[in-house]
Amino acid sequence: METLTKRSDVMFTYVFAQVLLALYAVFLAFGGALGYYDTETRPSLFAGTGGAALCFIALLYSVFVDPQVGLQAATLVALVMTFYFNYRFVGFKPRFIPAGMLALMSLVVFGSLLITII
Repeated sequence: METLTKRSDVMFTYVFAQVLLALYAVFLAFGGALGYYDTETRPSLFAGTGGAALCFIALLYSVFVDPQVGLQAATLVALVMTFYFNYRFVGFKPRFIPAGMLALMSLVVFGSLLITII
């Protein structure tokens, strides 16, 4: 009975991480579009939509193939996005939206996914 409970806890943790990853991908795409609309810079659009696409691919892999490997890939993407958005927030215009918000969100997602895969 204990192994059944432990397995269901692990599956719940994976499902929670997958839902978090889906929401993160949507926010990345929205943030990239907002950054492009606000400053008309293509790097914002490419980083947002590219990061969202990579998160979505990792999400599909974690749902249909192997949850552990898919979430590991998503953790790496979240780490890269944390550095990128922190660089954009600190290095350019220090405005919280969208770069600061996405840097903070990327850090939270990275931490959550890291806890899930460990």
